[in-house]
Amino acid sequence: MNRRRVSRVAFAAALILPVLFGRPADLLAQQGVTTGSIVGRIVDNTGAPLAGATVTARNVDTGTTRDVQTNADGRYTAGFLQPGSYTVTAEFPPLPAEEQGPIRVNLGDQKVVDLALQPVEVEAIAVTVPEDQVDTSEGGVVELVDQDQIENLPALGRDFTDFIALSGLVSPAPEVGTGGQFALGGGRTSATNVQIDGADANNAFFGENRGSSRIPFTFSLESIKEFQIVTNGFDVEFGDYTGGVVNAVTKGGSNEFEGSAFLYGRDQALTANTFAGQDPEDFSAKQFGFHLGGPIVRDEAHFFVSLDGQQRDQPVFAIVPGEAPNNWPADSLQRFKDILRDVYGIPQAEIDANIGTFEETEDEFSLFGRLDWQLNERHLLTVRNNYTDFENVNDRVNPEEALTHGG
Repeated sequence: MNRRRVSRVAFAAALILPVLFGRPADLLAQQGVTTGSIVGRIVDNTGAPLAGATVTARNVDTGTTRDVQTNADGRYTAGFLQPGSYTVTAEFPPLPAEEQGPIRVNLGDQKVVDLALQPVEVEAIAVTVPEDQVDTSEGGVVELVDQDQIENLPALGRDFTDFIALSGLVSPAPEVGTGGQFALGGGRTSATNVQIDGADANNAFFGENRGSSRIPFTFSLESIKEFQIVTNGFDVEFGDYTGGVVNAVTKGGSNEFEGSAFLYGRDQALTANTFAGQDPEDFSAKQFGFHLGGPIVRDEAHFFVSLDGQQRDQPVFAIVPGEAPNNWPADSLQRFKDILRDVYGIPQAEIDANIGTFEETEDEFSLFGRLDWQLNERHLLTVRNNYTDFENVNDRVNPEEALTHGG
């Protein structure tokens, strides 16, 4: 029996989020490992830069804000923004303030928002920012799997890494499906870096995500907000991996209470016979879970919790008598038993106890919690914990091996 427990705690250094005054936007390009940014230039109606203007990026869902100042050239960088929709407001008294948005900021984005502040007597001019822009700060090939895709596309087994197959740059390990083993950009599976909220989530020895490829999932699908697939010249911030990066961020709460629950069930009446023609007796599969998020203090503190569970029992067959090549012919099976008893001295009762039909279990639950607290306009505290419990009995038993072959 294999019993694995994976407990990951990240006490985010995001509370140390200094806003760099007067720094060009490209100097903060590498802050997008777990966040995004909005950059731009603030000018007056003549096109002259406004130094010292205040620019506020406000998250539409959580109400949290980030205030920065423009430099001598009128440029600003609002960095370390969690993925979401933002309004951008520029203020430079006595000129009237200008606002634009909502602007969608995804993981690793650097959106450009330029604003021109007009005198009172001049009618405001609306500035439209294209949704798709060339990101000059990113040198790699980046594909985004966003929250809409994660929520609406089917996923067998509820493992978020299954969604990486949406990219043409991904080659799953054929013997295991995706299941935590995959190659990016033609590299080896061990050359892939999986990150959750900026933390390493790899089992580098086997080239799979932490928890191994045999565990159904390590993080609940309910807790993943979006992720990137980064290849071909990604920044050095992602570490010493040559193939590519799967860079995921988890969900947080907002100013509105929101949640959902699900339950899935299947038994032997809905299951076909095995490839060996055996009847799937005592088969049962259940998946269940929920997520809940909302405010603790509006515009300041928010929470998010999720649970993803699985209970699966299925019959497995050890040394099945029948026709070759999938089963054991009766005479071969009897010779095998005789050798075990007469040559190796194994009692007949022990031999019989390792041949026949047995039950395999795959029981797991993954519990995730996250707290975000906007300490002030420059500092954000994030605390999260993910706990996974997995119990797998009689793993890898098959019709050609005895029960002792399993785990």
